[in-house]
Amino acid sequence: MNFEEKVRKIIADNCTDSGVIDDLGINDNLIDRGLDSVTYIKIIVDIEKEFHITFPDDKLALKESDTIYKLCTIIESELENNI
Repeated sequence: MNFEEKVRKIIADNCTDSGVIDDLGINDNLIDRGLDSVTYIKIIVDIEKEFHITFPDDKLALKESDTIYKLCTIIESELENNI
């Protein structure tokens, strides 16, 4: 399973509103799809656990990681920094 698939699964596991995940494109804005801030924090915590990373403070704002693409980019960057 690649980063995108894992992130999609984490989002799906945390979203009770299927409207957020139905046909979610890699660059679709999660806020526009109805993601709330509490669910966002749960997603970030699960991503940190899954990938054994810590999101940088400057990337924790929802607007900084509001798409699957942005989340995957942060994950890749943090994994590279941890090597």
